[in-house]
Amino acid sequence: MTLKDVQKFLTPRCCAESSPWIVEVTTAFACDLISEMLAFAGSQTLLITSLTNPHVIHTAEVMDAVGVVFVGGKKPSDDIINNVEPRKNTAPVHALF
Repeated sequence: MTLKDVQKFLTPRCCAESSPWIVEVTTAFACDLISEMLAFAGSQTLLITSLTNPHVIHTAEVMDAVGVVFVGGKKPSDDIINNVEPRKNTAPVHALF
């Protein structure tokens, strides 16, 4: 399944992207603790969380996640959406909410 497939399945209200949506998603991990994301989720994972603080995008970059799905009806702030931009030496991160 690709991120494009996930996007179609979830029909998010808005998306922020830093690269094409053709990235393959093989695993997903849902939690609301950043420490658990770092400890238990592997790289190339799609993160699912209701956390809407700026640390979520940075955590996704550090752990080489393919994207973040914000759930629970929570909308990330514009700061977080603007943070979803390609950065040197980090994998692209996608956000759906």
